Amino acid sequence: ASGTVRFVPNQAFIAGLVSRQFPRPTAQQLFSLAQADVGLEFIDVLSEQKYARPGLDDLVRAAHHGVDTDYVQEMGATGYRVGTIDALIRFRDHGVDLEFVRGLRANGVSDLSPDDLVRFRDHGVDPDYLSGMRQAGYRETLDLVRARDHGVDPEYIAVLRGLGYASMDLEDVIRARDHGLDADYLHGMRDAGYKLSLADLIRARDHGVTPDYIAAMAVHGYKGLPIDTLIRMRDHGVTPEYVLEVQKLQNKKPDPEELIRMRDRGQASHEQDITNAL
Repeated sequence: ASGTVRFVPNQAFIAGLVSRQFPRPTAQQLFSLAQADVGLEFIDVLSEQKYARPGLDDLVRAAHHGVDTDYVQEMGATGYRVGTIDALIRFRDHGVDLEFVRGLRANGVSDLSPDDLVRFRDHGVDPDYLSGMRQAGYRETLDLVRARDHGVDPEYIAVLRGLGYASMDLEDVIRARDHGLDADYLHGMRDAGYKLSLADLIRARDHGVTPDYIAAMAVHGYKGLPIDTLIRMRDHGVTPEYVLEVQKLQNKKPDPEELIRMRDRGQASHEQDITNAL
């Protein structure tokens, strides 16, 4: 359908704006305010809660972002009277609402600054996450943002504890996650027979000793090696492919230290080149 409409400003509304120390609005401003359903009640609630006087265009912008009378009153009831319309818009845009604030408070977090409240929302530290971390024994508040950013959640903590890594502080958990000790790696190393400290697991992971590497080395006869030996072999480039090459050439199984020395000298590759030339 199509048609035309004639907008007739409400003179009482204009008078109400002027009596509240606003400049007389233009016709376009009045039409925008009407479209956004901005009334005198919204303006009065802002004033009652000591907000800085916004411009008429700011009132329209606030309405377009979902800041209405109910939202202002709800946030005021939580104690967050943030002073400016821009701060309210920021809250609304980032999903800070009554339910979010109440959920945090139900988990013992009631003293966040407006900036920290937005940061919690942006980084996924919501009531569910907070509750799970609290149940896991982590009472930190602001550090939870960093934990969330690094992929630490209640499920990851449950994996660690299920493998016997209990009573860790949050920094240790973050460090483990940062170094790639995910559920697959942890279970894989345990299945391979390595019950190690987190520090040793981190060292192994950093040096490229994975469950797949361990399994491949075991296939070639190197099963149950100490983790330090596996790390040295990996560091010196002793790969499963290299081991197979050496065993084919020498028809024997050199010990790990001999493999390392041979790899450092490039011995097997040189012998292979000579064989190919002949």
